Amino acid sequence: MNIFQVIQMKEQLKCVREIIAEDPERTRVEISRRVCRALDWYKPDGGLQEMSCRVALLRMEMNMLIEKYYIPSGTSFENNAHKHYYNGCVLLDNAIKEVFFGDLLIRVRDSTFYNKIDISYEEFMVVITWYNRSNWIPEALLKVYLLEVFTKVIQLFRKMRY
Repeated sequence: MNIFQVIQMKEQLKCVREIIAEDPERTRVEISRRVCRALDWYKPDGGLQEMSCRVALLRMEMNMLIEKYYIPSGTSFENNAHKHYYNGCVLLDNAIKEVFFGDLLIRVRDSTFYNKIDISYEEFMVVITWYNRSNWIPEALLKVYLLEVFTKVIQLFRKMRY
């Protein structure tokens, strides 16, 4: 693989991530169609390479190159599990950004910061306990682990008086 192929792969991956991020509630079919059009993935007969694209998206997801995206299932069980998972992710992401990339950089004395952490933890625990047959359990468990590691890092920074 040469440098041009690597650059092209990175650009394609960026395009896929942007399409997914535009509307997190799109179905895999809609996402694959948009990706095919954006990257000019057409079959010799002129149709979109949708199935190949969906397989590629699934492999990217399995290899953690893209985040698992929401697939409306039609069941309120899965939709509610996703809602709690998504709310927890947003709060956790915002808390991490505030600490490491915010203006206050590690001055974690603000009560809203700890509220975000607490609510994020509660949202993930709702997914784990109330929706224990959901497809979102592995991701919620990973986020709880990330949350625990993040709080340990914060404690370490506080001990170092940052």
